[in-house]
Amino acid sequence: MKLKYFGWSSFGLESKNGTLYFDPFYRKAFDFSWSTIEDYYDAKVVCVTHGHADHLIDVPEVIKTTDALCIAGSDITKHYKNKYNVSENRLIALNDFETITIAGFKITAFEWGHKEMKVSALKIINLIKTLIFNGVFFKMTKYMLMNNREALFSAIPMGFHVETPDGIKVLNYCEGFNDDTDFKRLEELGKKFDTDILLAGASFDWDDYVARGAAAFSPKTVLLFTPHEPDRYWGLPYTPNEVFIDKVKRSLPNADVIWADPGFNKVFTN
Repeated sequence: MKLKYFGWSSFGLESKNGTLYFDPFYRKAFDFSWSTIEDYYDAKVVCVTHGHADHLIDVPEVIKTTDALCIAGSDITKHYKNKYNVSENRLIALNDFETITIAGFKITAFEWGHKEMKVSALKIINLIKTLIFNGVFFKMTKYMLMNNREALFSAIPMGFHVETPDGIKVLNYCEGFNDDTDFKRLEELGKKFDTDILLAGASFDWDDYVARGAAAFSPKTVLLFTPHEPDRYWGLPYTPNEVFIDKVKRSLPNADVIWADPGFNKVFTN
């Protein structure tokens, strides 16, 4: 299996039966774009983790230009049908712990918790000042408008445990490791899912939570990535990559810990 990373939270699992993609997002945001629609033409399955714009809005075009099926929570599949006129027979809604096999990929969905950002008025004012100073205020405003227009913030976040046709087990926990994480729930998930490769979003200064969360799954490989690369230019607190890697290695001394930058690809064997 070849694992490919396209920036943001977009990954591909390229296997002998075709490719499964998570959260394809290729339009330009903050002047960043690491893929195009053509990169997803071999899609057989597309899994959508949650309703924020950078995870949600490019999927309908991928579905309409390929023969891929889309798997997501029921709120997102309804959103695609009603807002984007995606054919109902291309949409599959999964609930917590439901499993389906498509093109040899055995896919189990599970709920996780996205961080709800709660900030004071003073912090918002300071953030606006920082964005203006860094020259990204208008880019941030455009991004926020895109989210307000296209996103589905009420959607329940879904993670996915995927056993590929090659027998490799990949678990996508996306942005779920944060200071609101329910670690009791996480321990239950760790017992339920045998995991070879963990996809773990490394955001802000949540290095301790990422390390603790990764340890709950005891994977052979942890693939760390930045879900929102532009965050680093907003003036928000952000732990260096090396610290994330070191913390995860300490919690999982026998695991291979890899930092994925856009364009990363690696072949994994069972």
